[in-house]
Amino acid sequence: MTWLGQLIAARLIQAVVAVFTLIPVALFGLAERLLRFILGPNFISVPYTRNEFVIFGWGLTRDLANIFFIIFLVIIGLATALRISEYQWQKTLPLLIGIALLINFTPVILGLIIDASNIIMNFFTSGIAEGGFFVSRMEAYLDSITNMIKGADWTEPGSYFAILVAPSVYAIFNLMAAIIYFLFCILFILRYVALWTLIILSPIAFLCYILPHTRRIFSLWWNQFLQWCIIGIAAAFVIYLGDHLLYFIMGGGFASEPQYEGWGLANQIIPYCIVLGFLLFGFLGALSTSAMGATAVISVAQKGVKTAGTKGGKLALEKTKNLGRRVREGIASREGVQRIAERMATYAPRGRFGQVAGAPIWAIGRAMGRAVGPSLIEKERKAIDETEKKAIGQRVEAQLADFRKATTNKERIGILSAMIKDKNIDDAMDPDREGIGRNAITIDEIARLYPIAQAREKHQTIRSSFPNIAAANLPPGTILPAGVTPLEYTLERVKAADYENVSRETLENEDFLNAVLQRGMGEHVSRLIAAHQRAAAVALEERLQELASGDRVTPRQYLQNRNPQLYRYFTRGAGRGLIGI
Repeated sequence: MTWLGQLIAARLIQAVVAVFTLIPVALFGLAERLLRFILGPNFISVPYTRNEFVIFGWGLTRDLANIFFIIFLVIIGLATALRISEYQWQKTLPLLIGIALLINFTPVILGLIIDASNIIMNFFTSGIAEGGFFVSRMEAYLDSITNMIKGADWTEPGSYFAILVAPSVYAIFNLMAAIIYFLFCILFILRYVALWTLIILSPIAFLCYILPHTRRIFSLWWNQFLQWCIIGIAAAFVIYLGDHLLYFIMGGGFASEPQYEGWGLANQIIPYCIVLGFLLFGFLGALSTSAMGATAVISVAQKGVKTAGTKGGKLALEKTKNLGRRVREGIASREGVQRIAERMATYAPRGRFGQVAGAPIWAIGRAMGRAVGPSLIEKERKAIDETEKKAIGQRVEAQLADFRKATTNKERIGILSAMIKDKNIDDAMDPDREGIGRNAITIDEIARLYPIAQAREKHQTIRSSFPNIAAANLPPGTILPAGVTPLEYTLERVKAADYENVSRETLENEDFLNAVLQRGMGEHVSRLIAAHQRAAAVALEERLQELASGDRVTPRQYLQNRNPQLYRYFTRGAGRGLIGI
């Protein structure tokens, strides 16, 4: 009956071993096939940035970010007014404007980074998805264990090792392999979910880069995004090397022949444990490598930004001369922050397009600046008046020398007003005049000073001398009557007595002459001719003839049709004979 007992024992052990080993090998087979399916092209085919879920979520966060742009703008204004250096508008407002434009292109930017990481990752995963050698090899070993149990010799001590130890090693091996492969499966699935979530949150993350105290939120988001991009490359690389290590082991020659019977199967399984160890440490290494890779990328990007910022700052400094120094000195002084806040309160955009497009920002900035106090504007106006009083009555050479030595715009505006009131502006703008030369004031300099003077409500004198410059800088929101040009609108607000201040530069402007002939009154023309004598009369007469010729009428008819009041002044009033019509 010995053989019968051995048979029953063999069948019982075979049944226990089958249950003990089949479950781990089934789990391992499922894990490996699942991993290869996830790495294959048929798992998720929708794009990372252009699927409906991401588009819908990104649209919600973008709209929310647009609301917070207004809130951040208010914070910047208040922080500037309260002299909080980290939030000064010079540092934060350019970022706000740039990010407001950039935020609409975050899916494109992030999509490029994801595509670049996927190209590298796919290089490693393209061959893995087609394999399946690991599981098939383990299934072959399962057959070896079954055959070994069937042919076991219970009289040999080595048979006990083969029957008890080898199946245990095999089961533990398959269970650990299943766990490792399931971890890789979860990692690659979470990569999809994480990248989708990070893309959806990208508008909020970019928004947080504007303010210093919210910038760490952007850094956290950016670090996570890079990590989830890089982790796919690191994990795929580990699996790729693991497969090649497996091929090397399957080629034979990795382990020598065993010295004892029953050790052969263990000697064949143990090398595969090395593969599992490599995959396990590779998995843990992929997690840390992604963090190190993200840190390295961020470090390189920061160095690049600093380098670009340094070069760009030097170029900007050359273009704007001493602007940077003045800003730093202004901020460092007690009055510096007040000066900046005042500029916000008095700023007006240049040009018609700038006035229309920049009206909302202009209004908000003006309101924030005025919150600091109206006394700031009044202080600047008093400074302009004091400078003007000092310059009044001086020779043009002295006035021009003081203008060139002035260090602030309020001084330049005061001296310029004094030149106009002293009737010295034409001489100051004449480079051929003795003592003037290259120090002559240019029309561009006056055009740059006018908006500053207008913001401080000290522009009236400059407007009377250069109405064409004033017409190009009408306050935002100005509504022109139908058929009225900006220059005509401006001249209607110039007092008749101030026509004596009109510069020679303006008298040569055809638009100015057109406006005078079509909208001017007799007193305006008489003041103009009194200031410029024959030059003004000739200019008006020649321009009137050109306009009449264009309409194919006589100068009298043209003037009678366009400006009857001025026509009566030249023909029957005090202006009779001033010009030939």
